[in-house]
Amino acid sequence: MTHFEENVKQAGNQKGVRVLYDKGAASQANSEALKAQKLRDGIMRKKPKGKQMSHWNKLRNKAISKRRFVVERTFGTLKRTY
Repeated sequence: MTHFEENVKQAGNQKGVRVLYDKGAASQANSEALKAQKLRDGIMRKKPKGKQMSHWNKLRNKAISKRRFVVERTFGTLKRTY
């Protein structure tokens, strides 16, 4: 079991919730792990080597990063403060 799968299982039993994750977790196995838990895939997509990233994947990553930014900024502030 991977670190990602452990985190997904700890997230609980909230069907239909979108799990936001960075590009480091972008893999077919992780997407399938989310699908198996009936969670929505919010993993950012990586650019294929030697190719351009599709317009839709750029928009998807932008939308995910806008939501993640708020959470990451809050965690950073808490970490610096305490």
